[in-house]
Amino acid sequence: MTTGYRPLDGRVGSSRDVVWAVALAALFFGGCKGDGEDTRECNVHADCASGICHPDGTCEPVVVQDAGDESDGGADLDATDAADDKQEQDGEPDADPTVCKPNGDGTITAAEMPLGPGFSSMFRVSRGVSGFASQPDCSSGTCLWDLVDVGGVTADEPSATLAIDGKWFASLEGFANATYTSRLADFKLTFGGIPVCDQVQMGVFEVNDSGLFLLGIVSEFAADGTTLVYEKPVPLIVFPLAVGTAWSVDTVARGQLCNSVYDYNISQTYTSTVDQIGRVKTPYGTFDNVLRVNTLMERHMGVGVTATKAITHTYVAECFTTIAAAVSEEGASGTEFEGASEVRRLTNLP
Repeated sequence: MTTGYRPLDGRVGSSRDVVWAVALAALFFGGCKGDGEDTRECNVHADCASGICHPDGTCEPVVVQDAGDESDGGADLDATDAADDKQEQDGEPDADPTVCKPNGDGTITAAEMPLGPGFSSMFRVSRGVSGFASQPDCSSGTCLWDLVDVGGVTADEPSATLAIDGKWFASLEGFANATYTSRLADFKLTFGGIPVCDQVQMGVFEVNDSGLFLLGIVSEFAADGTTLVYEKPVPLIVFPLAVGTAWSVDTVARGQLCNSVYDYNISQTYTSTVDQIGRVKTPYGTFDNVLRVNTLMERHMGVGVTATKAITHTYVAECFTTIAAAVSEEGASGTEFEGASEVRRLTNLP
């Protein structure tokens, strides 16, 4: 169906997908590499004798070094022996440099945040969580967010990061540097109570040395006619990430929405601050040294677009990337909020 402008007023779908699709974009990355049956050895670092649980559910092996053969002390070390000895002191020469090893120092670098296509994960999603409170419990000295059971209408939903090659939008202007794509939401648009659009929307992301960026939003299929490209990419995560890190961007999403006759120009401001560090309980397990990214999304008044605000709290852990996110109800603008439109947290694959 071809449409002109339809007002984006926050009441366009039963899940308010127009308002929250971008607010949730930061959640859809990371997870466990590969497909197939889940045969996890561990969920969190405490499950492993080595203290390191990799995102694919395997434990870092515990290396026990032999005492070695006795020598008379008279043997000379040549240059190769000396180099090997130094390498053994500095780190295992055969260690896989692509394996993420958390150090719990409160700072997340690019090396501690595996991003890209080919990851899959499962999130427990609760919607309409009226009793949710974003303020952590810091009474013990360590701030705690318990997201295991938050109420609301709850279901488990898979998430995956997909290669962009071969997708209908791969060659579109604005996506030349895209790294991967991932499903954002089921988008529903009504006008005067009449459904005019029902589609799956995908986020298009770029990963580089500076961080993770949202380049645009597209419909899963070309025939559904959504191509919104950001004039300036939206930074979702910047490196290095630590308490006090802050960034913002003023940008415009331009293009078609649901085969609209005219292009939309949706002006938005994103302001993000890493404002807390603490422990997060999820159905998947308990994570320590988790950073909370507090993002205010402001959508400004425009043609066919009404103004609104929303807050997203994204919880990021070393080597596991995003483990949870909470999205406020429409109109919230403070640091903390009561009641959540949606709460997502990591759970085990079936």
